[in-house]
Amino acid sequence: MNTLGRRRAKQRITVALAAVVVGATSIGLSTAAANTLVGMAAPVAQQSQIASAAVAPNGERVKALLNGMSLEDKVGQMMQPDTRSITPEQAAQYHIGSILSGGGAAPSTGNTAQDWAQRADAYQKAIIEDYGVPLLYGVDAVHGNNNVLDATIFPHNVNLGQTGDADLVREIGAITAQEVRATGANWAFTPTLGIPKNERWGRSYETYGENAELVSKLGSAYIEGSQRGAKGTGSLSDQGSVMATAKHFIGEGITANGKNQGDVPLDYNSAEFQRILHSELLVPYRSAVQDAVASVMVSYNSIGGVKCHGNAALLTGVLKNELGFTGIVVTDYNGVDQIEGSLSYAQKVAASVNAGVDMLMVDGSQGTQPKWVAAREAIIDGVNNGDIPIERVNDAATRILNAKESMGLLQHPESAYSNQALLAQFGSQDHRAVARKAVAESLTLLKNSTTQQGASTLMADLPSMKNIVVAGSSADDIGMQSGGWTISWQGSPGNITAGTTIYQGLQRAAAEQGNTVDLAKDGIFQSDDYEAAIVVAGETPYAEYAGDREANQLTLQQEDANTIATIRQQHPNLPIVLVLTSGRALTITPQLAQVDALVMAGLPGSEGEGVADILLSSKDFQGHLTTTWPKDSQDIPVKFTDASKVLFPYGYGLSKTSRSE
Repeated sequence: MNTLGRRRAKQRITVALAAVVVGATSIGLSTAAANTLVGMAAPVAQQSQIASAAVAPNGERVKALLNGMSLEDKVGQMMQPDTRSITPEQAAQYHIGSILSGGGAAPSTGNTAQDWAQRADAYQKAIIEDYGVPLLYGVDAVHGNNNVLDATIFPHNVNLGQTGDADLVREIGAITAQEVRATGANWAFTPTLGIPKNERWGRSYETYGENAELVSKLGSAYIEGSQRGAKGTGSLSDQGSVMATAKHFIGEGITANGKNQGDVPLDYNSAEFQRILHSELLVPYRSAVQDAVASVMVSYNSIGGVKCHGNAALLTGVLKNELGFTGIVVTDYNGVDQIEGSLSYAQKVAASVNAGVDMLMVDGSQGTQPKWVAAREAIIDGVNNGDIPIERVNDAATRILNAKESMGLLQHPESAYSNQALLAQFGSQDHRAVARKAVAESLTLLKNSTTQQGASTLMADLPSMKNIVVAGSSADDIGMQSGGWTISWQGSPGNITAGTTIYQGLQRAAAEQGNTVDLAKDGIFQSDDYEAAIVVAGETPYAEYAGDREANQLTLQQEDANTIATIRQQHPNLPIVLVLTSGRALTITPQLAQVDALVMAGLPGSEGEGVADILLSSKDFQGHLTTTWPKDSQDIPVKFTDASKVLFPYGYGLSKTSRSE
């Protein structure tokens, strides 16, 4: 849009807001106060602000904005380009409603919290000064503000499920929101409310567990923390709050063979799928909608061959009409592209919008132009040629503006900028203490052997041992213990951000008691003075489809299997504790026979000291499994129907004095 077009758009908004002045004064507001609606909508000292506190909470501000918007303005609100494909100037020029920075999309200046804040502020400044309606800015903060260097990296949801602690999860949601808002983003694409039934799925660790009621409880707690603070009593307009996202709608955890972006092989209208949908899959979403979750993200998967991104019965019929969801329905990253059939890109966009999508998350190119430009043009052309009803666009724009209104962005555009007070607390020790607590609460004891003397158990005696050796690929590695979605999209091994490794935590805890913990990563050591070996073994980081596995691949890494075998062969009488850092159940039957204790540690994140807080102290284990663990991954298809194929049942978890033999 050229300069004249932008000026006319501002004039339309100003005229529309002027109409509100008459209504505002009629209900008792002063003319001066009401006039701020107009005055703040026009450019003043290079700023074009849209709203003020003069409007009573009756929706008039959003109505006025919508009435003053052109079709192009409304469609601009529906766009969510990645910062890698749009500049601040373009966002302002096209009156874009939202941007995102996907996994690993660090600023070109660096990856510190300050770098992120400066980039976010550049986008907000450009659009506020030009147009006046601040941006919604989304990030993949799935276990803390995990893209940003030195953020507090919380345990993944696989761990939070094992805690079963809604109050703790609410607090984690609140702290994550603060670290997100500190850097200028105001929308977090979390929590995942999928119900995993197949460990082959590469996103299993992003979920709370296979029980719908547990997912509902913890998902709602996280949403409350994100949007209303640690006690759940605040407001989305608070400076430390962000929009939460219930995702991915729906069925991702039950696809055939656990394939990410795969198919649920049931006809959508079949009695069997409708039973699963209403008795399980929708349970956490009902709670999320009741808790006023601000957004719902559509799932990549299909149901009976029909992609959710184009399923009107699902998005409009169920989510919006049946559940009464009034927030923003947003696509997953380029999710529109996957709509089935030999359709043009414009036809896929139209199908998605008509199905009920309000905002399109887009990145990359479509032909010779950025994809967000192609998507924008497709909606505008679709309305003009009758393929997309204008009512659908009006509904989408209204939902987006309502979200901005709820966040206080229309009333106080300046609140869209990064928050310096919160930035000072980014990655603070107070925040890390909560993450450490979550690690400790999530640890789940699955095997615990009787000592040779028969009077006690290994885990009860471990804290009093004077000399312990630690081994394994995940023992001294922040990246390994944190998993995917850590600094980069896929995550990576190495000490990639601030934190404490599991070995460092054990070493410090032992030193405080005058004891010794040594590291021998490969399990090769000569001393016979050690009283126990702790092997910290796990999966190499992955995210999304890169984590999908064949059943025979769900095993311990060969490196770690060799380490355990080496210790057992060279030190046959030395007790071994296996601490498993994994996002899901693995086939560990061969190793289980070689070790004396097994701890499911999930993916603990940056605060590895939480492991020592249980293993080397008098505190007991509190965690319980939230998935059914098969004896062999080949048994996944029958683990819910044949108890003989189950190694550890749902809800299993021992105390230090419990004996598993």
